[in-house]
Amino acid sequence: MKQTTIATIGCGVISQVYLQNLNSMFSNIKVKCCCDLRAESAQKRAEQFGIGVATMDEILADPEIDMVVVLTPPSTHFGIIKQALQAGKHVYTEKVLSLSAAEAKELCDLADAKGLYLGSAPDTFMGAAWQKCSQIVKEGTLGNITGFDVYVNRNMDYIACAYPIVRLPGGGVLYDFGVYHLTVLTYLLGRVKEVCAVVENNKPIRIGTVEGTPDFGKEFAFNNEAQVTAILRLESGAIGTFTINGETVDDDGELLQFRFYGEKGVMALPNPNFFGGPVRVTNADLQWEEVPNELPYSENSRGIGPSEMAQAMAEGRTNMANKERALHVLAIMEAMIESTEKRCFVPVKY
Repeated sequence: MKQTTIATIGCGVISQVYLQNLNSMFSNIKVKCCCDLRAESAQKRAEQFGIGVATMDEILADPEIDMVVVLTPPSTHFGIIKQALQAGKHVYTEKVLSLSAAEAKELCDLADAKGLYLGSAPDTFMGAAWQKCSQIVKEGTLGNITGFDVYVNRNMDYIACAYPIVRLPGGGVLYDFGVYHLTVLTYLLGRVKEVCAVVENNKPIRIGTVEGTPDFGKEFAFNNEAQVTAILRLESGAIGTFTINGETVDDDGELLQFRFYGEKGVMALPNPNFFGGPVRVTNADLQWEEVPNELPYSENSRGIGPSEMAQAMAEGRTNMANKERALHVLAIMEAMIESTEKRCFVPVKY
């Protein structure tokens, strides 16, 4: 099997699991080097995983490097991805393509013009749980799916104190977290036609609640969205609700409700922030049964997105975590914000 040589840009927290998996789990990927604005962070990851260190310019000029994997904060994605595409590199990025659907569309058009692949996380939908859900939907076990609901709770007071990166643009409950639910929703049920939503942040100034952190007991600014409730109408005709409440207790997914309602049955889906998890459906007596699942990638498999994209490149087909899906999900979130401002249903642009 031909290996695709990649370089990672960004050596923060998420880079560790990516580099660990790309180095050990996926044989079609070869990681050559990494880079970061903080030289010490790049050196740390390079030593940890036995790879080289390079600058951004060196990576883009290196003819051996086929693909760039971008692991920087969302606000930097547009500029880095555009530069990499212009240099002739295939690009896979952590969520999201950009913070603007118009910018993301520009990147998609540039990739097409250059004949390059562009992919974007989340790639959790390639995991065991979601592939099993896909089988169930395709087999018609639920019949015609007419509705769905998503309800997730978070504690943004805690999260924004413990993880200051979520205070940066793109770190709110929609762009940082809801993107997982919307990605698997559109993967399983298809495109969203229009939305009506309320997106809010009632606490732009918060108090640090995590002992041992620099902001414990202090005020800090949080300017991202903390609550969102929406009605989504899909092109299939299904209608459902989508809520993330960041002003409640954080339960790590324990209280998540994610269900599909069909004319023959109901399916309860697990937390889309993970690759695995229990999938349950109702039987003929309307009792819940967990579906046996021996499909691969039930563990944390971040990095499967770049690996599958490399395979798609070799086979000349569209990759699963493709730019079109990523653009559509970004456009859904942008439509939710527009709907909040206009107080009406808004069509999803892309």
